[in-house]
Amino acid sequence: MDGTFKIVGEPFTREGQLMTPTDTFAFCFTLSIIHVIACFGLFVLLPWVVDEYKIGLTKKILHISAVIFLYSNVMMNFWKVLTTDTSSGSAVLPIFLQPGWKFCASCEANSPPRAFHCHICRHCVLKRDHHCPFTGNCIGNTNYRFYIQMIFYFWVASVYANIMTFAFTWSILGEFSLYNLFRLVLPLLSCLLGQTDLYTFAVCVLSIMSIVGCMLLVALLSFHLGNVVRGQTTFERSHRVHTYGLGLEQNIKSVFGERWRYAWLFPSINSPLPGDGITFLTKESLEKPKDL
Repeated sequence: MDGTFKIVGEPFTREGQLMTPTDTFAFCFTLSIIHVIACFGLFVLLPWVVDEYKIGLTKKILHISAVIFLYSNVMMNFWKVLTTDTSSGSAVLPIFLQPGWKFCASCEANSPPRAFHCHICRHCVLKRDHHCPFTGNCIGNTNYRFYIQMIFYFWVASVYANIMTFAFTWSILGEFSLYNLFRLVLPLLSCLLGQTDLYTFAVCVLSIMSIVGCMLLVALLSFHLGNVVRGQTTFERSHRVHTYGLGLEQNIKSVFGERWRYAWLFPSINSPLPGDGITFLTKESLEKPKDL
């Protein structure tokens, strides 16, 4: 016996996962808003920009290319988050409990450091960061890169949408005034009072959602990039665990892989992670002097 065994169980599949009402709503909302913003940008904003600013064919192609690039990145990273196996079910794990490990009663298997069981996904997740309701999936060792890239390109898309939407929205509302600001900030009330038609109401709602979404994405992206820089998961950050911080470059590699300098450009770029999600280098192991 070599002290290891391969966990016997079902292969990675989403069929066994639970979808809570919160997950279902957040998942459907995310997919809906991505496509609504993309369609609004391509079929409403872009024709208006072309007509209003008399832009030529070259700039029009650049705008279309930018929208397609951002949309493709958001959706491909979203898909990667969903389909990448983050579980420990296919790993070869020790039969005896090792230092720093714990036994997971739900999986009936030993669980490595930084792994935690998710009762929604129904398995232990390697280097688990959190369960994301917007994707209905856990974020862990193998899909953290795609999760951050999805947030990043979603944020870039929201900034782009806000720049494009700002002038368009005020062209619909009219000149800047407290009255029009009221119509923009409180579109539902304005519509109920008969001060705004349905089209203007829809434009104002999309504008507000773009602004709020951009601010939320900034906060979310800043938080997770902070985790990457420190070499921490969300749990480790909240519990002030600094064991796995190996320096800026190594911390970035642990999430974005060996080709981290350009892996962020598109999710299909292969960038192998330096570890297996089971064993991890620590600050102590690097600082410990080698035996002479």
